Amino acid sequence: MAIRVELFYSPICPYCPEAIGILLEALEGADREFHLEEINVFSPEGLERAKRHDILSVPAMIIENNIK
Repeated sequence: MAIRVELFYSPICPYCPEAIGILLEALEGADREFHLEEINVFSPEGLERAKRHDILSVPAMIIENNIK
């Protein structure tokens, strides 16, 4: 079963592109299967999901329902 990873980002965040790149590189080298969902907090749905998880800054990740 794939591990669920949700990555919250903003298109104007200066740190998000590097964080996304590092995460993708790490997932490619992993010996487990992952399901990655990138969530733009500028979209209405993304903002609602960030609020639901009390995410106040980006980049932020939720791995199997644990905020990192």
